Amino acid sequence: MAATPREHVARAFDRLSTSYKLLILLSLSLLPIMLIALLASVQASRNAVEQHRQEYTALALDEAQNLDATIEVDRKLLSSTIAALDAGEDAAQICANLKQVMQFRKVMRPFALYGVAEAPLCASADYNLQRPIRPLFDPAPSVTVSAKGMTLAVSSKTSGAMGVIGYDQKVIGELDRTLVRAPGVYDLTVAKDDEGVSIVGPHVRPLSSTVVSAPMRNGFTLRLTIASPGTNASDWLLALLPVLMWIAAAVVGFLVVDRALLRPLEALRAGIVEARGGIPKIPQIVTPAHEIRALAESLSGFAADRGTHESEISAALERQTALTREVHHRVKNNLQVIASLISLHARASDDPGALGAFSAIQRRVDALAIVHRNHYAQSDQQGALELKPVLNELVANLLTNLGGARITAQLVTVRVSLDTATALSFLLTEFVELSTLVDINVPILLVVKVNDDNVGRLTIDAKTFVTNETFDELVDHRYGRIMNGLVRQLRTTLHHDPVRGCYAVEFPTLSQI
Repeated sequence: MAATPREHVARAFDRLSTSYKLLILLSLSLLPIMLIALLASVQASRNAVEQHRQEYTALALDEAQNLDATIEVDRKLLSSTIAALDAGEDAAQICANLKQVMQFRKVMRPFALYGVAEAPLCASADYNLQRPIRPLFDPAPSVTVSAKGMTLAVSSKTSGAMGVIGYDQKVIGELDRTLVRAPGVYDLTVAKDDEGVSIVGPHVRPLSSTVVSAPMRNGFTLRLTIASPGTNASDWLLALLPVLMWIAAAVVGFLVVDRALLRPLEALRAGIVEARGGIPKIPQIVTPAHEIRALAESLSGFAADRGTHESEISAALERQTALTREVHHRVKNNLQVIASLISLHARASDDPGALGAFSAIQRRVDALAIVHRNHYAQSDQQGALELKPVLNELVANLLTNLGGARITAQLVTVRVSLDTATALSFLLTEFVELSTLVDINVPILLVVKVNDDNVGRLTIDAKTFVTNETFDELVDHRYGRIMNGLVRQLRTTLHHDPVRGCYAVEFPTLSQI
């Protein structure tokens, strides 16, 4: 069954080192806080932009009202001047009064006063405007705008008299000097429909800008473009500060845990693994975590105690091994003494029955001596005994003791316990002696194998084991009881094939070489 994406992610996460797992968990745990702080920072930035826009909107409204008030004052001045002309007052005196009033204005602006003729009755020195066309049906004061500036024209309702005041870029800039001098203003325009006069700019707009509009009389609009706050590097840094704090917190947490905890623990683990079953060499741990230092000191003490105990155990094992070797050596010597005594008594006897009994006893003593001699020679095998050399030496001894016997051995190398080797040696001696008593000239085949379950099997083939009167009598009265007793020591079963002439017995092994 194919793994789900969730299982793939879980396996990939499990393969990561603890340091990177910690980094991921810290990042995920701090992510909500970072998002909240980021949203708060963004909202604060938006509030600052809105407050900035509202401040400039209020300023634009104030300047628009000031400009409207200035135009209204000028309109009243022109209206009273035109009324004086219509009343028949002296034109020269009217012009003198108009010039005097205009000169006392804080911001000088060009003006002209026209009568019926095309040429102006009087005008300011900097006046360079043409006489506007008088409306035929609407003689009310009019304010127009063009790319050069604004124009206020007041016409007489009864005559062709007309008063004109011009507001070019410089004049409007002086009238709206608060906006002109305000920081962050990239464009300031007075417009009506598609026509307008630019007081400031237009300049290239910044990346983040806001357009603020303020309505004026006569359908005009005061429009300015301002830079939004938060566009400089410090503002960007302030907006990204929650993200930077999130990254810094995750990295600092990762470094602290990695350097103060995980790496010291990894150094301890490496020191223990490097020992490979021996005495671990605990490195000196440098870390601010006193618990880790205490653990390293405890492990160092444990390693020292373990080294002392292992030295003591090794010494005790050597003494025990030497003692065991000494015991087997003495048993082997005692068995050789017994075999020599049996041989001396056999030589002193002329009775064939007694000689046969002495020989049988000596063969069994020799079998036991062979087992102890090999165990003494293989004492470094920790209780295990290689069966092949034991059986080979035993077969050689039987061939010498039983003159005329023919034995062929096919053996594998296998380790068994001392008790198993002793029982199998005695059992082989009984099999060979039984076969020679039936017919010494019949060849004997000895086979030792080990199956896949690590269970050994000893098989001995001889035609003398086929059921006959002599064989049955020897088994019933003597050898059968002995062989069954040895098989019970092996906790197994003796198998006999009376047709083929074969005995087989299974035995436990320690390991196959």
